[in-house]
Amino acid sequence: MSAEGRQTGADSASGEAHVKPGRDRKSYLLPILSSALQTVLYACVHYIHILYLLPEGRKELREVGKEYRTELQKKSIC
Repeated sequence: MSAEGRQTGADSASGEAHVKPGRDRKSYLLPILSSALQTVLYACVHYIHILYLLPEGRKELREVGKEYRTELQKKSIC
């Protein structure tokens, strides 16, 4: 087996990730970046939905915030 065949994850000389032949770096990173952006947008939409559109969710978030603030105040006083 050649030295090239044994390298799987990173190029030892340059420290860069190994890209399959025939694929440039943009096409290699595009699915990864797309998935990350989709996850962030999904989280933002759900946060906005809970916070602004569901009255019981908004009420629950306020209660949790009040409890957290009172606990912090108790810890800072002690």
